[in-house]
Amino acid sequence: MVSPGILRPLLVVYCSLFCMLGLLALAFSTRLTFAGARFPDIYGDGNFRDAYKIVLRGETPKNSDDVNQDALYLLRRYEWRAASK
Repeated sequence: MVSPGILRPLLVVYCSLFCMLGLLALAFSTRLTFAGARFPDIYGDGNFRDAYKIVLRGETPKNSDDVNQDALYLLRRYEWRAASK
């Protein structure tokens, strides 16, 4: 069994880390929300970057073979900003 003398500092550390990670996630989400035209450049790991650029900006990719066709289809179908273009 863990003694109460050790339990309290561990609980404080856990709660502090939990709050810091929550604030970090909130900050990243806010950054994405207000990214505007820069959204494709900062979202995710870059796998869908070209598909987002085609749909949201109307850009032509350097290598069209790199564009994920499934993502392109879904963005054209469901992204409300793409419908206006």
